[in-house]
Amino acid sequence: MTNGIDIDDDIAEVTGSDRDFKKALVAGAFDKMSQLTIGGKITVIPDELGRLTNLEHLYVEKCKVKALPETFFELVSLQTFSANTVRMARLPEGGWGSLDQLTTLVLPGGLTELPADLGDAKNIAGELDLRHTKIKALPESVGRMAHVNAILCPPGLETLPTSIGGMKSLASLTLGKVRALPEDLGSLKELKEIWVAEGAPLKVLPESIGKCSALSDLELRGLRLSALPESLADCPLEHLSLTKMDRLTTLPARLGANGTLQTLALGTGVTSLPTSLLKSRELRRVILPSDFESQLRASSEHVLATLGKAVAFQ
Repeated sequence: MTNGIDIDDDIAEVTGSDRDFKKALVAGAFDKMSQLTIGGKITVIPDELGRLTNLEHLYVEKCKVKALPETFFELVSLQTFSANTVRMARLPEGGWGSLDQLTTLVLPGGLTELPADLGDAKNIAGELDLRHTKIKALPESVGRMAHVNAILCPPGLETLPTSIGGMKSLASLTLGKVRALPEDLGSLKELKEIWVAEGAPLKVLPESIGKCSALSDLELRGLRLSALPESLADCPLEHLSLTKMDRLTTLPARLGANGTLQTLALGTGVTSLPTSLLKSRELRRVILPSDFESQLRASSEHVLATLGKAVAFQ
């Protein structure tokens, strides 16, 4: 390693001074590199980064870099950008469509917003992890990210864009303190699981959720929902958790009728169980609130008797 620069074949790592980094860039030391890691004492990434048109993988790690230059969009061969161990308030905007080779994006922490045109990098795939950001909304352009299969939202994200139905590969949705879900949710035919953070101010599930034809896992805890859409019974649910939801007093009349339900957990509030649950032959675990045992036994004696040992009051 010389001046904090280590080059091994077509892989380079820079940990020295900003001055030496820029000097090496200008001299063309990284022009043929396919992978570059920036870290250590580096605080600024110079504009000359844009000359690295052969670069395929860029990692910014454990350093005080707080921004990317606009020339970042000139990295036309870039396949991976990872910066999850640094903090940036913003990313450059206006050129994401030029990064048509980019498939892996690991975002820095501390972001307060996402670029409006982020979705123009249409080949980004896999997981979009936003948990360590401070964003409160997703840009409409994410609806063009047809290869992303999971979104992990930060606590402060309150809404989802109406364009979300365009995320045709989305299979997993982890939400924070979300206030509302878009009606277009039902367009997500690959969506298998939804998890909403405890205490989120979500009061209504869209009726279109019943069109999520792959939805097998739904976990709602401590929400203000007073009812569930009847269409929820159309989903091939296997695991349904509705705990700490005192305002929810009834379940969809056809819940379990399609025979897929395997586990059901309820909190206080629900005082009767639909007979449609008995059509789920694989239902092996039903967790009910002990405080409501007498009401449930009085209203749903046949259902509880038939379910037998699958039922547990806790």
